[in-house]
Order: sequence, then structure tokens, then C-alpha cells
Amino acid sequence: MGVAELGENVALTFHTLTEPQRSAALLAVQLSVHRRMDEIIRRGINPHPQVSAVTAVLSHEEQIRTFEYQKPAKDFIRMTARQCMTAENIETYAQDNHENLLFRLVMAEIALLPPAFQRAHLPPQFIGGDQSALNSVHAEVKNQLKQVRHKVRNVLLTGILTGDAPAPIKVPNIQELSRLVWKHLMTTGRSNPLSESEIDTRINVFLKVRIAYLRLATLVNYLDPDCRNISQWDQIDAQLVASRAHPINYTNHWNRLITSKDKALFGAKPMYADIDQDLISSPSDEEVHARMATGQRL
Repeated sequence: MGVAELGENVALTFHTLTEPQRSAALLAVQLSVHRRMDEIIRRGINPHPQVSAVTAVLSHEEQIRTFEYQKPAKDFIRMTARQCMTAENIETYAQDNHENLLFRLVMAEIALLPPAFQRAHLPPQFIGGDQSALNSVHAEVKNQLKQVRHKVRNVLLTGILTGDAPAPIKVPNIQELSRLVWKHLMTTGRSNPLSESEIDTRINVFLKVRIAYLRLATLVNYLDPDCRNISQWDQIDAQLVASRAHPINYTNHWNRLITSKDKALFGAKPMYADIDQDLISSPSDEEVHARMATGQRL
């Protein structure tokens, strides 16, 4: 079949990889096996596959322009994006001009993909650093990230966006919402889903506060008629960037206000219709400084 035996060090190397890298490696192996079997079934074993005549006559620019991303590449991008959204060092979700932002975190994982995967599923010469190929990957990553963010938005608005639900459901408290978000982001393709108690051990204080803020900011955007054409992710990024310009003490008090607001609004798991919409707002600068001035504990 043309399958070579792997060296004994592969298992050790595999355990040093990050979760996205392990998933990509397994995906590449599965795909290689499926493709090899398809070749055998269709035309028998051919040790010297021929280059497509159509590809051979296309210029590099045309190959890039007509390149179509297949399921393995799209799955990896989406899977990596979902996992990176739980990272503690993430700075922005939609912008691409900061160091630790979703876009760059995903691109960093793509750069670590096995060469065989890059050659098979990314544009020609991407592995060699070709700029037009890189631009194509950038565009595809941004397109997939847009879809990932939209689905996360729907999870954040659980109990608020009813969709096709036969009856309204309660808005989850932060513990339940954190589980829902974590399951959505981290359990795709997992053969043995974790129990709720196991999930709770993976949700740290940072992630819980961040999810509370994401829900609050998303709801503010959802309720504002002037924000119909404004993405909540742009507003979220602007707030996160502004917060980092303040001392850590300011950020800590801001986080406390987020937690307090979330508990007051959603702690009792109310029906959305019972929530006082006038109370739905992100902490203002004045609120943060007022809390700091009173010396309330962190």
C-alpha cells in the first residue's frame, strides 16, 4: 500500500505536541489512509502519480485564485479557533493587529502543521512562504473565524435567542453558561465526553469572568438598535484593548463588577422576559473608579 512503518520515537514526540497539533496530526494520518485506499480502489497502486494536466498549465497565481479549501483544512481551522478562544492570553477576537489575538493564535498552529498536511491541504507553495499563498490562507482563516464567532454568540445568548425552541427556556447562570461554552468549544469530535464535574475543573476563574463579560457585551450589542450593523466582537475588542491600558488594579475591579452584574442579572436563572433590560450594561469607567475609591475587596 505504500505505507511506511513509523519510528519508535514517534509516540514520545506525539506527547510533546499541543492539543491542536495532536488533532492535526491524527487528522493528517486519517486523511492519508483514506486517500491511499481511494487510489487503490480507483486505479490500483501507482508509485508514480501523475501531476494533473490542468494544474500543470495554470500559472501560480491562477492556482492560488482557484484553490478550494477542503474539509480537513476547514475542520482544523475551526477546531483550533474554538480551542484558542479559551486561552488566557487571548487579547482580541476579531482584530488582527495585536500579538495574542485569535487570528494569530490560529495562524501559529497552522505553521506547526506537518509538512505533508500543508502540501496536501493548503495552497501551492504555502509551505515555502509564498506571499500569495499566505494571503489566501489568511482570508480562509478569517472566513472560518467569522463562523466560529457567530456560533459562540448564539451559545452566549442561550435563553435569549429562542430560535426554533418550542417554548422559552431560562437564561443560564454563569456556571451553566460556562459549561455550555466549554462544551461547544472543546468537545467537538471527542469520543468520550467529559462529565459536568470534569468540565468544571477545566474552567478557571479567568475563563468564567471572560465568558460573563462576553455574554454581557453581546447582550448590550443585541439590545442596542444603533448596533444592528456593528459586530459585538469589535466592541468587545475595543473594551479589552482599553482595559489593558489601565493598571492591573483597575482591571481587577472591572472584573469584580462584571461578576457582580452577571450574578444580579442571571444568578437566579430567570426567564429573559423577566430581566430588567435597563440594568443590562457593561461596567462604566465611573463605576470602576467609584469601586476603587471605596476600597472594596478584590
